[in-house]
Amino acid sequence: MPKFLSARRLGIKPAEHRALVRVAEIIGASAYAPDDELISPDVNEAEATTGLSFNMGWQAKAYDCGTSCCIGGHVSLHMQGVDLSAEHICITADERDEAQAYVNQSDPSLHGYGPLSPLYYPGHNNNGCCSMSVMDAARPGDAVHAIRNFLTTGRPEWEEVIRQRVMREALS
Repeated sequence: MPKFLSARRLGIKPAEHRALVRVAEIIGASAYAPDDELISPDVNEAEATTGLSFNMGWQAKAYDCGTSCCIGGHVSLHMQGVDLSAEHICITADERDEAQAYVNQSDPSLHGYGPLSPLYYPGHNNNGCCSMSVMDAARPGDAVHAIRNFLTTGRPEWEEVIRQRVMREALS
């Protein structure tokens, strides 16, 4: 495993650093699927998942059957003490609201911009412009690579991560 930069060097809080490391471990070790594959017309929402799913478009969204979050939502829930590796996760409205507020503070379109903005808002820039194709294309494995890139270099390199995945898929 590559050596990660310190929280201080990345310009983030130590709790965020620890949470990012843990979130990458959890997403990387689980059979996550994007929530659009779990919650679809072909799948009964109540049977879709009882745990946590991934969607870069949701800070934190609670379903009766579980919860879907972006990277920042995962980080916030971890910092709130939610066990992200639990078999069944159903967050409270307060946990959801706190996760949304945490992620929104990095949203360039809301005039927030900080060290985590490129990770939490792929395709955005500090002027609030966004390439939704990057956010829409992001998959759980991409998130793990982007988190590790961020922790190693300070840059998530979303476009490159997704490009490499698409190339691997085309070759298989």
